[in-house]
Amino acid sequence: MPIGDLVPDPENARVHNDGNLTAIVASLRKYGQRKPIVVNRRTREIEVGNGTLQAMQHLQREYIAAVLAEDDNATARGFSIADNRSGELATWDLDILLPQIDLLKQEDADLVAELLLDELRTAEDDESGAGGESLDVPTAHQVVVECKNESDQQKVFKEMQGRGYRVRLLTM
Repeated sequence: MPIGDLVPDPENARVHNDGNLTAIVASLRKYGQRKPIVVNRRTREIEVGNGTLQAMQHLQREYIAAVLAEDDNATARGFSIADNRSGELATWDLDILLPQIDLLKQEDADLVAELLLDELRTAEDDESGAGGESLDVPTAHQVVVECKNESDQQKVFKEMQGRGYRVRLLTM
């Protein structure tokens, strides 16, 4: 479909920060679009794939692969949320994943960086169902920023998240 004919979902609850969009762009650049987005046939509004659309626009592509659906508003909304949520609920088998990242890093270190794959090294084993022991990971590099108040803390937090950093809030 011509990208110019599509309407991004104005109520898309999924936020695509800079780190996420960089990863989508890197994947599309390296592998192309291997799965279609889902578009409402009647409204041309995107039900699934708003981040892919943004990345394709960044790459200045004119066309995007799409599946046309004939959903009512409730079905479109439900499918959009279900598609995003189901991906979040999956976990990684780190014993299998980490050696694969190491091999990929030897082949294409830039792609590993763009996909933020090294961040997975800081995950805990219990996320993969393996019992709660921490992985043997390299030293973490951290920065502590002192803020004047909670409002400033929230601004710094959102800005760093938007840049793709893994951040957490601490109040001491």
